Amino acid sequence: MLQINITLLEYLNNEKKNTHVKIAIIGSGIAGVCIARALARLDKFSFDGQISETQDNFFHKVENITIFEKANSLDEALKKSASGNPIGIIHPIISKRSFATEWTEQGIFTTIKWVKELNLGSQFYDFCGVLHLPRNKEQSLDWKKLENYQSTKSELLTKENLLKEFKYLKSEVNAMWSSHCGWISPKEFVKAAIIETKQNLGKRFKMIFNSNLQLQQLKEYKFIDQKYSLKSFDSVVIATGFGSPNLINQKTLKKREQDKRFQKNDINEQGLTSNKPFLELVNGQMTGIQIDCSNTINIKSVICKSGYLTPVINGFIYSGASYETVKKPHDFTNVKNRTENIKRLSNLICPKYFKTDFETQLTFDRVSTRCVSKDKLPIVGLIMGGNQKIYALTALGSRGLSWGPLAAENLAKEILLDGRIKKSIISKHILPSRFKI
Repeated sequence: MLQINITLLEYLNNEKKNTHVKIAIIGSGIAGVCIARALARLDKFSFDGQISETQDNFFHKVENITIFEKANSLDEALKKSASGNPIGIIHPIISKRSFATEWTEQGIFTTIKWVKELNLGSQFYDFCGVLHLPRNKEQSLDWKKLENYQSTKSELLTKENLLKEFKYLKSEVNAMWSSHCGWISPKEFVKAAIIETKQNLGKRFKMIFNSNLQLQQLKEYKFIDQKYSLKSFDSVVIATGFGSPNLINQKTLKKREQDKRFQKNDINEQGLTSNKPFLELVNGQMTGIQIDCSNTINIKSVICKSGYLTPVINGFIYSGASYETVKKPHDFTNVKNRTENIKRLSNLICPKYFKTDFETQLTFDRVSTRCVSKDKLPIVGLIMGGNQKIYALTALGSRGLSWGPLAAENLAKEILLDGRIKKSIISKHILPSRFKI
């Protein structure tokens, strides 16, 4: 690996060689806004990257970035997506060392860095720590083998220490404590990232609403540049979340029809069979429970066990989230999921520490649809080359805040430093090619 520090002098010396890239982003949620911000910051040399190999002094500069959003406003878009949830939890995967655990941990620290860079107001996030409770006794005993979980940067709490630190819990088991994690308001995170991107790019950045374009339409889309000539985009990034399956499948199905080698039950090098959709939609329902802080103990951290509980945030404890595969996006709530979310409080917290009957409290529910991949990892990278390149940044699932910024930084380098490298700098574990796309 070679560290490349792109200096202003190097840029000025090679200005004549630079290509000015016009980039379209489909989607204004966490994924779309993260890639816009990462591109804008890389354009201004605000961060350095680890690049595998260099070719020459060729560097792409952003000519403009356009975000296309089918909703009629940003607020309307956020209302319909997980990016508009009141809170989002950032927490590691408590599992033995793997790419997923290490990628998630790296992603969490990248997100923490972004929160500080964006100067997000303290009322919109709290790295109050996340307490992980095991699903069963077997997992509790397994967690005692702490050396297997070093990549999570989390600390083992024995059941004795757990009850000393968290007296209000029912559990008498070993637990894992992630002191660097917590919750963030996705909506405020998105808005702060947009404001900064506008400041960095000025007139080179725009958002177009009411633009329910299909991929082929966007490929043929023409706009008038500052010299009043018609131009098309050089790169398109699919970052639509639950809209990604339709957009990516348009391209994938056509490619597979032309590929005589493709067989229905073909298996790629990672053993992922192709007869199951590589992308699917999942709904999650969260419940906000209004709390009178004078009548209950203050839960001081996020608690995770087959879901999550938050501390009191703006008068509410949030509990979630259900996990249901759906064929089409929808925001219909149901009583079963609300009941399970409310019961999570009484299942985890000793009754003597609260006087409130949570089932009679004022509640509200929110359902959002997410896109997940077959192997539960994001899909990040090039899906079609040529004069106009098409990239994907999708399948973030419920970890948009944990994965989005890191994935965006990697993809931004792939797009803008394309001429300097011989192979993808994105890990093969998250490249679209693992699903033959």
